[in-house]
Amino acid sequence: MFEKYSFVECRDVTPISQIFITLNILPPNSQNKPKFRPNPKAKLMDQVREVLRFHHYAFRTEKAYCHWILRFIRFFECRIHPREMGPAEVERFLSHLATQRRVSAATKKQALNAIVFLYRDMLDRSLQGQLSPIRAKPGRRPPTVLTQAEAQSLLQELVGEPPVADATEIY
Repeated sequence: MFEKYSFVECRDVTPISQIFITLNILPPNSQNKPKFRPNPKAKLMDQVREVLRFHHYAFRTEKAYCHWILRFIRFFECRIHPREMGPAEVERFLSHLATQRRVSAATKKQALNAIVFLYRDMLDRSLQGQLSPIRAKPGRRPPTVLTQAEAQSLLQELVGEPPVADATEIY
């Protein structure tokens, strides 16, 4: 009923990747995918929004990225176009956020992601491996458990009040 098939080595077959390249059709997760080019006559922030919408970023992400890109440009008093800036200026801005503005590490990371998006997807410049800004200090959290000595001193303060019996049973 079923025929037996044998596999023969073929050297004349064109690889599928070569067919995709020849037809200018690339697989979805290909590194060689064509880059979206926004309208070159539009202003920079309009181009940023156009690229963000093309890549289906969330609206809140679009707002946040545009906010941080504008703050980055305004930090240098709008004198220099981001195309003319480099990793040194990006480091200076991020270090300013960490030291003078005292933003949290998560906020600084969001600003960094917005600026990396600007350089990678808009200006075709990679900042990977070139940045070493001052890190934001992680927030210090108070302990959630009392030590034995702290529990004893707390119970000593509660002496004479009605809920003392309940508190001593808990601790």
